[in-house]
Amino acid sequence: MTTPHTEVQYYVLWFKLDQQDRYLLWFSDDDDGVWALAGRIPAWRTEGAAREYATGQNLALEAEKPRRHNLDHIEAFIRGAEHLQPDEGLDAWNLFVDVASSVNGVEFMAMDRQHLDLYNHVFFLSGVAAIVTDWRPEPLSSAELESLRQVLSQRLNDFRSRLAFD
Repeated sequence: MTTPHTEVQYYVLWFKLDQQDRYLLWFSDDDDGVWALAGRIPAWRTEGAAREYATGQNLALEAEKPRRHNLDHIEAFIRGAEHLQPDEGLDAWNLFVDVASSVNGVEFMAMDRQHLDLYNHVFFLSGVAAIVTDWRPEPLSSAELESLRQVLSQRLNDFRSRLAFD
């Protein structure tokens, strides 16, 4: 028996990094990912430019307005300067997983498996209604916060190195 294949849905994803708003193309399918070319992730200065590119590639974009992923806030958390809400950490982690799967990030996928308990704890604390293996309502421990900083730091560095700006 084969599993049904869903139709790819494309979206504009808005992120802030280095005090600049940028836009990339994200897709949802059996596997999620970001639009990548030869291991590089195109990023545009405006939502309109990202939409124009998608149209030129015959990608049917969903009309949904993008919400911002504040990666500057993630970077401040990594440096210890900011508190991080669990949903922000989860959004960043998921984005970075999608980036890794799109650019053949085998190392990051292995890291994902190594930190599954931490991911599940952050997932639960984010308030997303889903079945996870970690149902601990207590805040992340100091050790978990440090692990989260390390994971997000490595992933942010990889994301940054793969961006190709318009």
